[in-house]
Parts: sequence; structure tokens; C-alpha cells
Amino acid sequence: MKGYRILARNYRVRGGELDIVARKRDTLVFVEVKFRKSDRYGKADEFVDSRKQKRLKLAARMYMAVEKLNPEHTNHRFDVVAIDRFHFRHIKNAFS
Repeated sequence: MKGYRILARNYRVRGGELDIVARKRDTLVFVEVKFRKSDRYGKADEFVDSRKQKRLKLAARMYMAVEKLNPEHTNHRFDVVAIDRFHFRHIKNAFS
């Protein structure tokens, strides 16, 4: 990803996983990657529902705790990379 430095891939903790943890300038970016071969059941980004968001937030808090980063003093955001067949979308700050 352009301008991003990958810090971790497939970071797993009990109850969740972060597909990509990256840094862009002074912001820590937690990226969820979703791929769908067809939109028969919906678009890829629609699968990042409130339940999934909750698990991603938990995993992000665990990552920051392990790395000794204070969430209140660390700029961070959650992005979604949605791939629907041949369409690629990078949704920055997809949820908070």
C-alpha cells in the first residue's frame, strides 16, 4: 500500500485477528481485507458488520497493549480494503 509501512500481518489474539497493521506517517492503521468472488450475497465491505468491528477493535487494543502504545495518545484508524471480483476499494477510516 502506497506510503504505508507494514508492521504486522495476520496478527492473532484470542477472539480476533488483524489482517494488516501498518503505519502511515504518525497514524497506526488497522486494515481489514475482504474479498468476494461475486456480489451475490453482498459487497465485500458489507461483511465488516458491527460484530466484526467489535472484534477488530478488541484485537487493536490488544496489539497496542503489547506494543505499549496508549490508545488515547496514539493516532489510529480502521480501514477496509474491499475486493469485489475486479474492483478494489480502499475505504479509509471505515469505522471508529
